Amino acid sequence: MNISEDRKTLRNLLARANELVYQVLYALRKLIFRITHRKLILKSIDEIYEYTGETRSEVRKRFFDLATTKKAWEAANPRTDEEISRFYSETNAYIYADQRWNAVDPSKFNSRFKLLDFCRKNKVRTVLDYGAGVGEYCVFLAEQGFDVTYLEFYGKTWQFADWRFKQRGLKVKMLPVGEDFPAAYDLIVCAAVLEQVKEPVLVAQKLFDALNPNGYLCATFNFKYAGCLGLPENRKYANNFLAILDEMGLQLLFKDYFSFFQKRSHGNSETVK
Repeated sequence: MNISEDRKTLRNLLARANELVYQVLYALRKLIFRITHRKLILKSIDEIYEYTGETRSEVRKRFFDLATTKKAWEAANPRTDEEISRFYSETNAYIYADQRWNAVDPSKFNSRFKLLDFCRKNKVRTVLDYGAGVGEYCVFLAEQGFDVTYLEFYGKTWQFADWRFKQRGLKVKMLPVGEDFPAAYDLIVCAAVLEQVKEPVLVAQKLFDALNPNGYLCATFNFKYAGCLGLPENRKYANNFLAILDEMGLQLLFKDYFSFFQKRSHGNSETVK
């Protein structure tokens, strides 16, 4: 083994060690968060209990089951666009998984405040949450007075989100996937969606077209490791999706929990292949 190979091996070992340290520290952070935000977790569980009428023990079991969506996906084994759409419409797994994600993950919880701060600084008024799940960002922003639109597959998760909005007396526009939406948004949220759709570039183009001039896209995506529901064929975008968005006309401003993009006025509105 030569010196170059030794250095490469050492770099790989250090990278793995850093990743391990990060995972341990983040696990500790999540544990502390769960202890200090116990009331938030209980409130999230109670909300499911009230909506579904299931026993508290059953709700808690599914709430804390980290494989809830994975089990549902593998049981359904959707392949075609139609089967994938039917899965998202019929499953109730996201009611539990999204409620847990919003209540247990400190980064996800704090992201709403970063999003709110960005919206206020940039005079955002109209917001679309594309692939909104149980509607947590919609709830938070609507409570702060923003004009919010929720978009998701019509089905069990959509109905639960609608119930949540009505319970709080919030006026949130509800749109099902497949229905046209206007080009009228100052900001679009798209969290953990693009890696899960068949044509992420086409979806990104649709979001670009729906933004007002100089509007913002706040997105999270991980094509390299997208969890159980990230489509394997989308891994080809792991290293070039930012370049695709830039060519489309979405300029990356900065990255925090979200990647914040701004629509350039001279951006190309044609589909990028």
